Amino acid sequence: MMMVLIRLLMKVLLLPVMLVLTVLQIFLRITTEVFSVAAGLLTLVIFGCLVITLIRHRWGDALILFLMESGVVLAMLCPVAAGDLLDTAGSSLNSFLRS
Repeated sequence: MMMVLIRLLMKVLLLPVMLVLTVLQIFLRITTEVFSVAAGLLTLVIFGCLVITLIRHRWGDALILFLMESGVVLAMLCPVAAGDLLDTAGSSLNSFLRS
């Protein structure tokens, strides 16, 4: 009987956590969509400059542009990884709430 009450109390306490996780997931998805448009255009510009610097054999500038391109790609992947982490946490909490 006591274990059932503790489990019920935990489920009630986890509801606000689930609400916060859901709001964060929605916010992160919207942010990722908006950021991907801007980052996609920036990636195209940097890649075009990288091709031009490689044609002109300016290796130092090409290295800098390659590092910039890598940074933009990494910046695009971080919100996606955070969204996956939030999805995993939400599904784990959801399965606990349904048990």
